[in-house]
Amino acid sequence: MDLYGTHGFGETGAMSSAELYNPDAATWQAAGSMAVPRFEHTATLLADGMVLVAGGRNNSGSLASTESYDPANGTWIAEEDMAAGRFRHTATLLRDGRVLVAGGDSKSGALRSVEIFDPRPGTWTTTGSLGEARFGHTATLLADGTVLVTGGQSVGDPLASAELYDPRTGLWTPTESMLEPRVQHTATLLDDGTVLVVGGQSGLRLLASAERFDPETRAWTASDSLTGGRDNHTATLLMDGTVMVAGGDDDTGTLASVELFDPSASSWSTTDDMRGYHSLHTATLLSSGAVLVVGESSPGLPMAEIYGLGGT
Repeated sequence: MDLYGTHGFGETGAMSSAELYNPDAATWQAAGSMAVPRFEHTATLLADGMVLVAGGRNNSGSLASTESYDPANGTWIAEEDMAAGRFRHTATLLRDGRVLVAGGDSKSGALRSVEIFDPRPGTWTTTGSLGEARFGHTATLLADGTVLVTGGQSVGDPLASAELYDPRTGLWTPTESMLEPRVQHTATLLDDGTVLVVGGQSGLRLLASAERFDPETRAWTASDSLTGGRDNHTATLLMDGTVMVAGGDDDTGTLASVELFDPSASSWSTTDDMRGYHSLHTATLLSSGAVLVVGESSPGLPMAEIYGLGGT
């Protein structure tokens, strides 16, 4: 299976190029270019194998444009624009195959607006707005088909608030707030249906704390903390049910360190460091159980590397 990736921001600014990674051959190949250079966008794998790229920004400001990649013929297709330009938003594939795009930042500030893309007619429609405008938040599809949005930032300090979207009604419902406000954190759906939220930033503090959301009680409980605070990291659910938190930034700079969370023990353990230092990167679970990490690294160190299958 080939994996899709786009470049976001390079030495020349926003980029339009895209590449495909073939895990079987461990090779990359060019996948054409988007019509619009962009970064801080979203890329969502659709049910039919197409990839929807939405929003982002470039030198012109926040983007409302969207386009999709067709892996069958290696081409990009222009899609209908969103109603609002946005970046640092979330895009969540719903159970019915539609894509929920929520919040984000724009030239007018943080957004409450939410839109849904339906691939069948290829159109966007607006739906119920968030209770609070936010960007840099997370959005997680829960087992019952609702979407949990956590944290982020609006004006001033990060948010502790969380809310649930119900696709059946198109409405948002506030839940109990997180134990700490946070932005640039991660949220991971665990095998037991709870959601693990890790790290991020709260004001001038980097957070090592972690907490879990229980959809049954809609309550948050504290979990053991990371060895140190970090933001701009990734969190990947592995095949054995553990969560791999990799890279990001702390007070010393960009990180190569990796920690593993065991949900049954609610505890963290360290593992081998990555070879490169990665922040604002991506981490993709492969069918082999290994994890492909791609993104920012120091000069001379790998931009892409594999965790698992005998090492990083």
